[in-house]
Amino acid sequence: MKVRHTDRLWPHFLWHFTVDTDKALKMNENIEKRLYQLEKEGDGQPVSNDGGFHSGSLREEECLKPLLEDYIPIGLKTIFNDLELDKHCSGDFNVGVWGNINYPNCQNKPHLHPGSHLSGTYYVSHPADSGNLRLYNPHSYHDLEPFQKHLEIYPSPGEFYVWRSDLMHDVGVNWSEENRISIAFNLYLHPKRP
Repeated sequence: MKVRHTDRLWPHFLWHFTVDTDKALKMNENIEKRLYQLEKEGDGQPVSNDGGFHSGSLREEECLKPLLEDYIPIGLKTIFNDLELDKHCSGDFNVGVWGNINYPNCQNKPHLHPGSHLSGTYYVSHPADSGNLRLYNPHSYHDLEPFQKHLEIYPSPGEFYVWRSDLMHDVGVNWSEENRISIAFNLYLHPKRP
């Protein structure tokens, strides 16, 4: 018998990026300050958050320029290479971005990000026991490895993760006595024109 070939059917990827520590510390300080200002102004909305603060759009916020104009585009180059997206996409993209402050005993319920291609989270602060990102296997039918039901991510400040937007995910309960702060984003990729 000959093995002809193996096809990868609809794989899911998780990309993990880390911003240089010094740059992340400065950026995180500015993001945290701005999010607490917005929270004080009452600019919050309920979405997937079960308690806590979910901001409106932060697309034009000065404190996010390094993330949106430098780090995410650098990460996208890796993603384009891994998925050979340059065959289908122009390289241009739009981004939707918002901030989350998860207080003690708050969480983010399981959800998707319909309409976008890729989603991600950048961690500003992540105290111990403040809830981890969980990505759910869409093909799971039992607990045997490698068919696990979910992958739990233990992030650190200055890290960001990117995944396909149709992957169910949530964030566990913040059991700590401190706030967990993150920036979430959706990426809308532009198709290549003929």
